[in-house]
Amino acid sequence: MLISLKNTSVASPVIFDTHKLDLVNTHKHLGITLNKNLTWSDHIDNIFTSANKKVALLSKLKNLIDRRTLHTMYTSFIRPSLEYGSIIWNNCSEIDSDRPESIQRRAARIITGGIIRTPSALLYEEVGLEHLSKRRDKSLLLFFHKIMFDKSPEYLLSLKPTPTHTRHNRNLRTGNELDIPKSRIEKYKNSVIPKAITLWNQLSPDIKGLANYKLFKEKLDQNIPQTNQLFFMGNRKTNIILARLRMKCSDLKGHLFQLKIIDNPTCKCGYFYEDSIHYFFVCPRFTQQRNILHNYVIAHAPFTLQILLNGSPDLDNETNTDIYQHVIRYIEGTKRFD
Repeated sequence: MLISLKNTSVASPVIFDTHKLDLVNTHKHLGITLNKNLTWSDHIDNIFTSANKKVALLSKLKNLIDRRTLHTMYTSFIRPSLEYGSIIWNNCSEIDSDRPESIQRRAARIITGGIIRTPSALLYEEVGLEHLSKRRDKSLLLFFHKIMFDKSPEYLLSLKPTPTHTRHNRNLRTGNELDIPKSRIEKYKNSVIPKAITLWNQLSPDIKGLANYKLFKEKLDQNIPQTNQLFFMGNRKTNIILARLRMKCSDLKGHLFQLKIIDNPTCKCGYFYEDSIHYFFVCPRFTQQRNILHNYVIAHAPFTLQILLNGSPDLDNETNTDIYQHVIRYIEGTKRFD
């Protein structure tokens, strides 16, 4: 059981009066919920419930505000509540770890317009978000960096581990690694310091040697997916249509068939499989609109699906924007998604 103090004055010395102590199953301290079993299930329950209410609000606004604003609202107001104190509870179970992740997936579907069966990899690539578990590991490394370079309070500096080469007093292939504290139980092995050491040992020597905190953080963040600025163009409706085409979860029958939503992928024109390639390059129902799109794009870049839906880094921003606007006109002109 946990012991909870009630009605104890902060200004006065704490005296353990048995009349003011309660035995409880859970206790919240500085926003972190502790339970008698030393698991994080109750804490995850709390942050899941809180974040779920915020995502519900995001859902109500999804057709009223643009994608960029929805994205900003998630990263500014919802994601922080999913990550508060995460270096402490980063050793939660896989089941508990997936609960905040499910909130992020739901928010990503709202932001992009993805549907419930949208593959997670395509969804995260589209919205430009990292998995929360990866972000928690990076937060733990940033915390540990301060310990390693003596930028933490004294009580944390005492936790600094011993390098392997110091203990062995000889050069080893793993000499630049740190000793991981021995543990008999898995729970301690995955707790803050042991897990931080494990993650630190996995870093390359050039990153571990960066004493500058800002440079160290930039190195950790260098592979963060970046959202293509073209994805914010167009009104909300066409914005969602284009996102779904990229994520292969649009109303095209081939996409719905692949997601096991319908049984027949045949296009109205009679072609056996209606996917993005067929829609943009083949379907005879949209020949007039396609000729207009093709004539513009081919003057600047190859007429490919990648160029149409994502633009090209080889083109300047103005050309990419013009091509994207022509794609939007093509979608509106075909009325396929009305």
